[in-house]
Amino acid sequence: MQASRVHPLHHVAGLFDVAAALTTEGIAFAGITPKAFLHYAWESRDHGLCFKGRGEQAWGLFPKQLAWQVLHAMGQFPAGTPATLRAALLSGQRTLEELVDRYQVRHRGVRALLLAYLERRSAELDYSTLDQLSRSLVGLFWAKVEDLAPGQADLRLDAEFYGRWRETLDTRRDGGRRH
Repeated sequence: MQASRVHPLHHVAGLFDVAAALTTEGIAFAGITPKAFLHYAWESRDHGLCFKGRGEQAWGLFPKQLAWQVLHAMGQFPAGTPATLRAALLSGQRTLEELVDRYQVRHRGVRALLLAYLERRSAELDYSTLDQLSRSLVGLFWAKVEDLAPGQADLRLDAEFYGRWRETLDTRRDGGRRH
């Protein structure tokens, strides 16, 4: 990355991204594949774990761009791999399993139920709507339920638990209150 002409701050961010990808994916440098790096980029974006400068909003960013370009230029990625992270992100849609599994649903039965529901709805929805439905149903609903009650085995929520779950929806990622 040192050969790339970029601001030193972006250089550090690129090195950090490669180190974090290796660590979070539990792989050696030779194991950095486009798929592994895309997974890392999506997870970082989905969880707001993005390097940001002063005054920048991190949510929704894909700041792994420099690291992707350098890895591509080094020959780390196979021939035919898009040269930029943006091109790789736009190269296709996630499968239903990927839409659900990005939230690491622990209960296999609930995971199967969510997949079956999304499969049934997929015939009548465009991809963008299906993606948003999975974010709402799996990310905002079930993943938060599992965070609050890791042993929750079904969709039956009592009134007290429902109140706690609603409270999480009223809290922004930065800890502030939604209005």
